[in-house]
Amino acid sequence: MSLIGKVSYYVPKLYNYTKRLVKASPYIIFEDAAKAGVDAAAKTVKTDKMSFARYFKNVFKDGLEGVEASISKTKSAVGKNFFKASWKSIKEIPSVIGASVKAETAAATGLGKIWAGTKGFFKGVGKKLPLIGNLMLVAFELPNIIKATKEKGIGQGIAEVAKAGARLTGASILSAVGTAVAGPIGGIAGFIIGDWLTSKIVGKSYTEKQEQEKQKDEEALERVQQMQQEGRLPNQTPQVTQTPAFTSNPFNAYQPTPFDSDNFSNPYANDMFMQNMKFNTIA
Repeated sequence: MSLIGKVSYYVPKLYNYTKRLVKASPYIIFEDAAKAGVDAAAKTVKTDKMSFARYFKNVFKDGLEGVEASISKTKSAVGKNFFKASWKSIKEIPSVIGASVKAETAAATGLGKIWAGTKGFFKGVGKKLPLIGNLMLVAFELPNIIKATKEKGIGQGIAEVAKAGARLTGASILSAVGTAVAGPIGGIAGFIIGDWLTSKIVGKSYTEKQEQEKQKDEEALERVQQMQQEGRLPNQTPQVTQTPAFTSNPFNAYQPTPFDSDNFSNPYANDMFMQNMKFNTIA
């Protein structure tokens, strides 16, 4: 296949997958769609034996289909109102953690109940980890979005929302992967790594860029002050220009008059006879 043929074949597919992923991102962030996608992709990992390119394609395709199947299931259970579904997931956090703690401590006795309760707590958090982490990340990002919108307008605010959404989606997916591989600890590590990787792709937030510029200005000022202290850079002191005491016109620049020089002020300066005469003789 020629280069043009490959571009015409893969670009529409990539666009289609990207559009579907963006559409599914709210359910990945605030629902269990990320876990469903990872579970679907894991089946492909275990069963398919093929080339790397086709393997990667099938893993991604099956994972995305698992996400969409989870979304359809959610919509059929709570309706098409996304906020209603999200609120339901948020309200379930305490009950999920409580049920996990209760299950772990049921068979424990004595001091073992403390360890079992701690274990159950983290298990419960692990089940709702992407959502819990995303809620915390949203709380941190809201001030940045509000500030960007207030100072630069709605366009910058939308850009910050898109960046935050990408970070939340990446963190959710890798958190689900980490949970599937290594339990709650893996989920926490996956969330952190996912957020970090995605932030490198989408770039710094508006507030982070402002802080970076401010830090650069402060560092530059410190370097100038250090150079002045070491004598490598002269201190810049303001120069005061004095205005002549007498001017022909106070509103114009100073211009000399014939009487500014001794030769002009003395009418007998070039008279040799008068220079040899004493003042008393003339008087």
